[in-house]
Amino acid sequence: MQGTKDGGVDIIATKLHGISGYYKTLWQAKKYSKNKVSINTVRELADSVNEFKASKGIIVTSTYLTKDALYRIERDKYILSKVDRVDLDNWINSILRRHL
Repeated sequence: MQGTKDGGVDIIATKLHGISGYYKTLWQAKKYSKNKVSINTVRELADSVNEFKASKGIIVTSTYLTKDALYRIERDKYILSKVDRVDLDNWINSILRRHL
């Protein structure tokens, strides 16, 4: 399987947040049927956060992260974050509850 050569980034989002200035987030989406997101993917995103001078990098996946990947996200929680299967399910269910 070939990568998209996107530098580990699918979305770059910026926001002006009042007096504190601009924030930039990088989003990397991984849709797997069974595989977990590995530490290598998290490292690539961390490198992209540094390269793009972003405030935060966020991994979004339809599955889960490996133990090492979760450890790195927790260790660097001020610049890295994740949205995994459980987070996505909770988010979708909360939206559905509000609209029923």
